[in-house]
Amino acid sequence: MGLGFSTLGALYALLLLLVIIRPSRGVSAIFRWKPLMGLGTIAYAVYLFHPAISYLIHDAVLRRFPAFDELHSFATTGLAAATSVSLAMLSWEAMEGPLTRWAHRRFRYSLVPRNATQVLP
Repeated sequence: MGLGFSTLGALYALLLLLVIIRPSRGVSAIFRWKPLMGLGTIAYAVYLFHPAISYLIHDAVLRRFPAFDELHSFATTGLAAATSVSLAMLSWEAMEGPLTRWAHRRFRYSLVPRNATQVLP
């Protein structure tokens, strides 16, 4: 019997709490690891791209739906994951990153409105 989603969610919440309470410990160092931070930057694109890419590659290579039942299926899934990450990196460099930088230059975000004349307590 595996862990349920509630248990897994509680474990992630506990891990996050540990990082917040003791930021100088080893767990925090793992989260500051550059490759993991880079994956965090492209994570949403990987989330969007991977299901379709996985299906397409499994269909092209194995002529079936993705499944983890044989060694060549694991290798095909690895190829799909590498392709998804590569495509997400390309998407970030070519589209998402430039659009984000443009938006930050174009729209100056501030906690205080530009026309504020009085500071509230």
